[in-house]
Amino acid sequence: MNLDKLMSKHLTRYFDPSKTIPEETLQQLLRFLRSTPTSVNVQPNHFYVLATPEGKKQLADNLGERFQDNAEKILNASHTIILTTRADVPDSHLEAVFTKEKADGRFPDPAKQQLWESMTRDFLNLR
Repeated sequence: MNLDKLMSKHLTRYFDPSKTIPEETLQQLLRFLRSTPTSVNVQPNHFYVLATPEGKKQLADNLGERFQDNAEKILNASHTIILTTRADVPDSHLEAVFTKEKADGRFPDPAKQQLWESMTRDFLNLR
């Protein structure tokens, strides 16, 4: 998938239910979404991919009156991706991120790792 082409393309508002996103393209898009940068690297996003008629119908049936005009789009698209973001970042999540950063050697100097962790916690507490 050429992301430059994707970003300059006119995006549709209506979907042909007979067409499906190729699996390779979908996986490339999901890799791109997972690698999007987040503030202080806490990765608070989760993506849910609905690809079955049952899953898309359940979402379409629960849109509420205000967003009901999106039901047809959801049902006709080959895949619907729901983006969720944590409103709160629990300590267990932060510790998992910090542990991964240490394992990856992101900060070879332990003092800089400690400073980064402190700054991250301070930033999140501002919210």
